[in-house]
Formats: sequence, structure tokens, C-alpha cells
Amino acid sequence: SGYYVGLDYFQHRSVFVVKDNASAAVTYGGTWTHSADSSYFNDTKSVSNVSGRSSSLVSPGTQVGIFTRKPPRSGMYDVYIDNVFDATVDLYATSAQPASRTYSKTGLGSGDHTIRLEVSGQANPNSSGAFIGLDHFDYR
Repeated sequence: SGYYVGLDYFQHRSVFVVKDNASAAVTYGGTWTHSADSSYFNDTKSVSNVSGRSSSLVSPGTQVGIFTRKPPRSGMYDVYIDNVFDATVDLYATSAQPASRTYSKTGLGSGDHTIRLEVSGQANPNSSGAFIGLDHFDYR
């Protein structure tokens, strides 16, 4: 008596594995401030403005990302993959931006890779600070 389509549900699987800054899989070199902040994934953040402080993740993926916020008080961080420098990321923004992917790398070979974010201690000349607010890593 007509055409009907019944839909039960859609299933979506994220292809990225997310490792929050508070995850045991994320390690820190030096002292960072870890605190609650609803502007970040899982309401947690890790912050430092001290040159040389680092945060690392061992990833089995061929693509990795680092998520941070970009407020007016942000500085720059360096990225190392398997202890080889890859990029410097400037997080300065004129107004606070939500946590987002501020670094991405694709085409990594198979096997484990160590991804390290290192606080450079430098800042954009327009920035009022050199803070890095780490949100999370992801990989696939």
C-alpha cells in the first residue's frame, strides 16, 4: 500500500584514537600545571611556559595530531617525531580560539612513533605570554 523505509540507527566509528592530556599514555618532561578547564576536551588542560618542558605520546599511527588552544597569551612549541625536529607552531591569536588541531603530520611509516611537543619559550611579538595549553593528541 506504499513504500516505507525503516531506519533503526547509524553507527559511526571515529577513525582517530584520542589521548587526552590527562591520559597515562601522555608523559611530561619537567613541571606542567594540570587543571580543569571546560574549554578543553574532557575539561582538562596541561599548561607550561617554561622553555624545554615537553609532552610526549608513543603512537602506532601513520597520522598524528596535537590539539591546543590559541589565546592572546600563547607562545610557540616545537614538534619532534622520533627525536627529529619537524616544525615550530605559533599559537598566538588576537582572541581566544577553542581547542583545535594546531599540528598534523601524515605519511608516517608503520610502527610506533614518539611524538613530542616541546615548549620553545618563544612567542609571537604580539603575544602577551608564552603559554602552551595542551588539550590532547590523536592518531590513526
